[in-house]
Amino acid sequence: MKSLLASLVKQSLRRFGIDIHYIDRDDPEFYTDILRGAISVKKPLNIVQIGANDGKYWDPIYDFVKAYEDSTSIILVEPQEKLIPHLKENYRYHSSAEIVNKAVSVDREDPVELYRIKQK
Repeated sequence: MKSLLASLVKQSLRRFGIDIHYIDRDDPEFYTDILRGAISVKKPLNIVQIGANDGKYWDPIYDFVKAYEDSTSIILVEPQEKLIPHLKENYRYHSSAEIVNKAVSVDREDPVELYRIKQK
């Protein structure tokens, strides 16, 4: 799954003259560097974030989207219904943010296991 996603992202960005050699990184700067390169070529930049969580904490693109609010359009996909109010609150400033309460899977027949932090 990861290699397919990485391949699709690489192909899409190559159309805009952006080449990525490594996509599986924990460094938030890695993602913002990619987004800065992409936004220099295309505005508005359309972003889809799968697994948006609350939209802020441990989010590698939150600060970028906030800084480039007028030049970005974002779809935030989060399957956990309890996180949707937080997601809406954290992105209330962004006029084009669309929030989708769904899970994404490679195969409709393959069940998706979801994990979350305990409410306490």
